[in-house]
Amino acid sequence: MSKIKTADTLGNVEFPSFDASKATDQIRAFAEKGVEQSKEAYAKLKTGAEETQKVL
Repeated sequence: MSKIKTADTLGNVEFPSFDASKATDQIRAFAEKGVEQSKEAYAKLKTGAEETQKVL
C-alpha cells in the first residue's frame, strides 16, 4: 500500500479567492428557503390532522 505525502499533495492545490459576503448571502438564502419549506410542510400536516380529526 503506498502512502501519499500530504505536503506534496497540498502543495499543488490552489483555492479560488473567497468572498465572505457572497457566502453569507447564500447561506442566508438557503436557511430562509429551509424555514419556508418547513412552514409549508407543517401547514400541510396540520390541515391533514384537522381533517382526520373531523372524520373521527
